[in-house]
Amino acid sequence: MRKWLILGIVCFVTILTIVLVDGRANEKTQAQGSVATFTGVNLKCKDCTAKMEDALSKIIGIKEYQLHPESNSVTVTYNSQYMQPEWIKRSLEAAGFTVRSIKQ
Repeated sequence: MRKWLILGIVCFVTILTIVLVDGRANEKTQAQGSVATFTGVNLKCKDCTAKMEDALSKIIGIKEYQLHPESNSVTVTYNSQYMQPEWIKRSLEAAGFTVRSIKQ
C-alpha cells in the first residue's frame, strides 16, 4: 500500500512539473508576439502614413508596427491571445484603408 502511495505522489509531481513547464513555454511564445504583414495599403502620402499610425495605435493587442511606404505594406507584431490578423484587417478597413492580403 505504501509503495502505491509513493508511486502516486511521484506521478502527480511529474505531471504537475510538465504542466507548469509547458505553461511557461506558452507564456514566452505569447510574450514574443505573432507577426503579420498587411499588403496593398496606400501609404504614399504623409497624411496616409499619419492616418495609418493613428489607426494602429488605437488597436488593442498590437505590440509594435512598422510602416513600409515603398512597398505599401505594414508589418504588425501582435498578441495572438487577444488579436487576430483578420480583426486587424477589419479595423484598418474601418479606418478607410484597403488591405489586399495578409502574410503571416
